Amino acid sequence: MTVITDKLNASEVIAPDVLVGGTPCQAFSVVVSATEKLLVVVAIALGFMYWLAMGKASNLSKENELLSSQLSASKLLSKVTQSAITIHYQVSLDNIKAKQLEDSEHVKVKTVIKTVLKDNECANTAVPDDVVSELRKYAAEINTRSVATDTGTTNR
Repeated sequence: MTVITDKLNASEVIAPDVLVGGTPCQAFSVVVSATEKLLVVVAIALGFMYWLAMGKASNLSKENELLSSQLSASKLLSKVTQSAITIHYQVSLDNIKAKQLEDSEHVKVKTVIKTVLKDNECANTAVPDDVVSELRKYAAEINTRSVATDTGTTNR
């Protein structure tokens, strides 16, 4: 306020016809007050939205950790199952090969028996020693294979 008087005396400014002075009018105070209130409300709303977002982010993080652990468990179970299927498949193939070998040897033994008994006219005669020897070898081989490839099932 004192600056205006000094400028008037120095003729730096022209004196107005009417000069009104004092504190700001009530309307200006209400506008500032309403603006401040609005800013406070907006700040509180933004803070609340931030708090909600952080809470949701925390929940999403926990859900992500849970789902990640479930996925890891599922992958492990899948690997174990795949290994079990592979082992079962290999055992099945081994059994098929053993059965095929047994069948081919069975045919060979029949051929040996037929060859040995070919010239034999009477079926009631004693079994020749060659046949007995071949049958015993065949039985021993079967017993050896069944012990070596026993999978817990009964012999065929």
